[in-house]
Amino acid sequence: MHAPVVHLLLAAFFLRLPSSPVTALERQGGARVQESAVSVNGLDGTLSVYAFERTAADIESALDTPPTPGSGAFSLFLLPCGAPESPQCLALLFETRAKEPGTPQWPWADLPMPSGFTPTFSATLNEERTGFAAGDTDLSLPAWTAHLAAHGWTAVSPAAGATRLALFAKGSETLVLTHLGTRASILRRAPR
Repeated sequence: MHAPVVHLLLAAFFLRLPSSPVTALERQGGARVQESAVSVNGLDGTLSVYAFERTAADIESALDTPPTPGSGAFSLFLLPCGAPESPQCLALLFETRAKEPGTPQWPWADLPMPSGFTPTFSATLNEERTGFAAGDTDLSLPAWTAHLAAHGWTAVSPAAGATRLALFAKGSETLVLTHLGTRASILRRAPR
């Protein structure tokens, strides 16, 4: 059985979550703002987005209970809205009915995966033309910035090479890179 995984971007990672993530998120005051079909680690599943009027650290602390086996696998990513101590956050809940995990894949054929990055989680929302990958990296944020620039992406956030979060644009597409030393996540969206 695949163990649930929870990632708190811009803070810490932990491996515990209640067996019913939807109920747990709703009990913590989460309001579901979107639900979409998604491919998770190459397997069909669902993405639900919950909004909170609490910090990501508060939500992480409240969900810090041992998991119990469920009917599928899920991963939860907590995203602070702005600074890590921001009083709002989003929770991205990826669920699949598969009992075993799929294989994380780099979601973008037109953007080569940099050497020095190993995906540990991936998701693609085809209807929204959005992809997400998280994984281990030995690249610095400036090295990521240089890799993206070499493939036509322009850094549009201030001090993109010096912070943990960088925003990039290429034509009408956007890409958000979150970097935590040995962990990185990439969220890329193209307009319809």
